[in-house]
Amino acid sequence: MKTHNPCAAAVILSAFILGLSGIASAQKDKSPAIPVDESNFVESMSDIYFGQVVDAVGTNVIQHNRATAGIKTQGIIRENRDTLYSKVVIDARDGFRLTLPAAGKTYMAALILNYNTGLVREAKDQGDVGTYMAHSDRPRVIEITREAAGTDFVYILFRTQTDNSPEGNAAGAKLQDAIKLEIH
Repeated sequence: MKTHNPCAAAVILSAFILGLSGIASAQKDKSPAIPVDESNFVESMSDIYFGQVVDAVGTNVIQHNRATAGIKTQGIIRENRDTLYSKVVIDARDGFRLTLPAAGKTYMAALILNYNTGLVREAKDQGDVGTYMAHSDRPRVIEITREAAGTDFVYILFRTQTDNSPEGNAAGAKLQDAIKLEIH
């Protein structure tokens, strides 16, 4: 089994999971507290981030933020002010197909992370390195097998550009709604 650097995991999570939560939610006290250290940091972070989405909408359901977070309500420091975020936890045991819509001139991307915070590629040593950008003129289809996912569940963070106006947010929401997810 590949070992993971907890510092690298923190950087990946901090840099890419910016839109995880516009509203912080308290963790439910389900069991006795377990101290977090280097040996369980990655699992602890995955439990938090995956759990936020699963608690809110379950698995295989995309959760969309339709507006950017206010400065006082953003989930993390320096959340992008020109980005609408969406997220989903997918049961990847049988693989899945993700389709990003043709986005025109609008930036749209999907970052796929497995439970071990590894970036998920379509196939070993092929394709993008975990971040998939939408094409401007045609849908972008991404096929992920269980083997490529590396873990039974994956987390996808979608980023859709907006100018933060009502019209820009509506256009972004239309693109968000056009994301297709098919579980095999």
